[in-house]
Amino acid sequence: MTTARFTGPYRGRLAPSPTGYLHLGHARTFWIAQQRARGHRGDLVLRNEDLDRSRCRPEFATAIIEDLRWFGFEWQEGPDCGGPFGPYAQSERLTLYRNAFDRLRILGRVYPCRCSRRDVLRALQAPHEGDDEPVYPGTCRPRVVHAVRDAPSLSSPQGTLRDAADRPEGVN
Repeated sequence: MTTARFTGPYRGRLAPSPTGYLHLGHARTFWIAQQRARGHRGDLVLRNEDLDRSRCRPEFATAIIEDLRWFGFEWQEGPDCGGPFGPYAQSERLTLYRNAFDRLRILGRVYPCRCSRRDVLRALQAPHEGDDEPVYPGTCRPRVVHAVRDAPSLSSPQGTLRDAADRPEGVN
C-alpha cells in the first residue's frame, strides 16, 4: 500500500471545540503543534471546531483565542486573523464540504457503507493485542470493479472505476 504524501509547505493546526474552557492538556497539545510548525518552518493554523451546535458557545470561542494568546501561542491563520484558506470556523465551511462531496459523488468516488452496526461498533473500539495499526480494511470499497465509460473521472476524461452494483441503471 502506498501513502500519498503532501509535499507543500508544512501546515500544523490547533483545532479546539468551543464547548468549554481550555485546560492544561490543550496547552500541551498546542505547544507540540506550535513546535512542529516552527521546526518545519511552516505555518500554524487555528481552526474553530464549532460543529457541535448544541454545546458550542461564542463565549468559549472568544475565550479560546484569549487563553491561547495568554499562553504565548502564535498562529499565522485563524478565525481572528484570517488567511488564504478561510473561513476558519468549521460551521462556515459547510458549503465547501457539500460541494466537495457532490463532486466526489458525481465522479463516482462515493460508495455506500455496507457494514453492520456490529462492524461499526467493532471499528470504534481500541485496537487489541496482535491487531495491526488501524488502517481502513476496504470493507465497503467496491468489490467488483468495472470501467464506466460515460462517467467523468478525476484521472481521465474517459471514465471512472465503480462497483457494478453502484452503477446507474442502463450503464454497462
